[in-house]
Amino acid sequence: MPEFRGRSVYFVAPGTPIPQGSKRIGVHRRTGRALVLDDPRALAAWRTRIGTYALQARVKEGIRAPFAGPVAVEATFCITRPRSVRRKTPFVRPDIDKLLRGLLDGITRVLVKDDGQVVRVTADKWYVEH
Repeated sequence: MPEFRGRSVYFVAPGTPIPQGSKRIGVHRRTGRALVLDDPRALAAWRTRIGTYALQARVKEGIRAPFAGPVAVEATFCITRPRSVRRKTPFVRPDIDKLLRGLLDGITRVLVKDDGQVVRVTADKWYVEH
């Protein structure tokens, strides 16, 4: 397995991570036709927040443009533990792969030219106390 020895960019995007990828069915208000809705309302704001913090980190590191070659991503998603939940790990929704989709789309054109450049992903999902 190749080892990555390039530049690193570390950033934290505060807020509740929003999963991307679940589809839901809706009805158009005027026509009554069925619609397939791809993204929750908060997803666009979440991706923008990720992009903003990623850009700030890139600038701070003195990196002028998004990475062009292969990229490895390490992500930790911190989810507020509901008061009624006693389990230590969030082995329930949101799915980690859907959280990664939102993250990768958020860093596209900011840290990477295209999220297809990502060749390795390490991801964790943990509860944090309120």
